[in-house]
Amino acid sequence: MIPKRFIMVNTIILLLFLLVSSDLISQEKIQKNDFRNSRWGMKKDKVLSTEKNKPKDAGTRGQYFIALYTGVIAGMEADYLYWFLDDVLVQGAYILKEKHSNKNEYINDYNKLKEILTRKYGSPIKSDLRWFKDLYKDRPQDYGIAVSTGHLGFESKWKTDRTLIRLTLKGDNYKLILDLLYKSKLHKELIDKAEEKSQEQGL
Repeated sequence: MIPKRFIMVNTIILLLFLLVSSDLISQEKIQKNDFRNSRWGMKKDKVLSTEKNKPKDAGTRGQYFIALYTGVIAGMEADYLYWFLDDVLVQGAYILKEKHSNKNEYINDYNKLKEILTRKYGSPIKSDLRWFKDLYKDRPQDYGIAVSTGHLGFESKWKTDRTLIRLTLKGDNYKLILDLLYKSKLHKELIDKAEEKSQEQGL
C-alpha cells in the first residue's frame, strides 16, 4: 500500500510543475514581437508565414536573404523588408514611399514617426539634426530642399533589451529617403561577421 505522505508529496510536486508550466506559457504568449509579428531568431519560413501576402521580391543579397513587401505604416505607404542570416531573422526595415511636392512634408513624416516611436519606446537615446552645408540654414521654409540636396540630415535612435532602432531622413540629388531600421542586439556577432565578409568581397 502506498503511504499517504508519498502521495501528498507527489501531488504537490505535480501541482508546482503545472503552475510553473502555465506561467511559462503565459509569459510566452505576452512576449512582445521585435519586428512586425516576428521575433529575432525566428526561422525564415515561420517569419514569412506571418504575412498574408507573398513578398514583392525575395532573394540573396550578399550574405543576407531579404524578403520585401509593400504595405502601410502609420497611415503612410512603405516597403518593408526582412533580413535573414543563417536562415534566422536578424533585421527589419521600413522604407517610406510617400510622395510630396512640398519637400518639408517629408520632415513632417519624420517627426510623425519619431513621435510614435517615442510613445512606444520612450525618449530617443540620440536625436540629431545635422548640417553638412549651411546654405539653407537660415531658411526653415527650405529645410526639405536642404535634406534633398544632402545639406541636412535627421536621425533618431532608440534601444531596447533586444533591439536597436534607427529612424533617418536623408537625401541626395533632390531625392529624399525616410527609413526605419530595426536590428537585433542578440545577433550582433553574426551581423558583424556578415558585414566584414561583404567588405572583403572584391579585394
